[in-house]
Amino acid sequence: FADVSKGALNSTYSFVAKLNKNGAAIWKQQYTQQGETVVLSDIATLADGGILAVGYAYRSNSYDTSATTAALAIKYTASGNIERTSGFIFSIDGNGNVKWKEFFCGSKGSSMGGISCDGDGNIFAACMTSSTDGDFARFDSLIGGYNDSIAYKFSPDGKLLWGYCVATSGIDKFGVIEADGEGGCLLGGSYELRGPPAPDGTLAGVHHCGGKTDALVI
Repeated sequence: FADVSKGALNSTYSFVAKLNKNGAAIWKQQYTQQGETVVLSDIATLADGGILAVGYAYRSNSYDTSATTAALAIKYTASGNIERTSGFIFSIDGNGNVKWKEFFCGSKGSSMGGISCDGDGNIFAACMTSSTDGDFARFDSLIGGYNDSIAYKFSPDGKLLWGYCVATSGIDKFGVIEADGEGGCLLGGSYELRGPPAPDGTLAGVHHCGGKTDALVI
């Protein structure tokens, strides 16, 4: 990996590598600048050879725009605080070049945990956040506090089509997502009760199996 890491301080480098059928690297591309932390959580491939990636990013005060050419150029959070994690999705071509990218920022942390696409090129991504402002202000059903989850659908060119929220007063961690082949998706994860004896918010009425934490597929 000597040709991937540039050895910059205050950075966590993430990269995507394309391997041939024998396991040899065709190319490797990193997506971090000095002063940034970028963590990839999941990747998916498109029919045209393109690649989608999701994860979370963080920018430190030592941000340096001159460090690497393939950097994602992390934007500031809505609050102006650069010490909050921001969820992201980006699309790269078959050679590792960034085609488009979207960041999802609020005054609290957020991350993208899963990515999937269907045969028509529709893109589905799972996001977890504690924010209700910034890029999340469009969703009235978010509760904030502990952790809420969102299933996003994007068009093949990255346009946001809709978002579905899983939001209770407890901890909602839904980071597994899979396209269903019919224009929709499956979202999986777990919720943890904090206070109420049964799920509330957008999970009100869902059968609770007892205990504190249950798994759920939507």
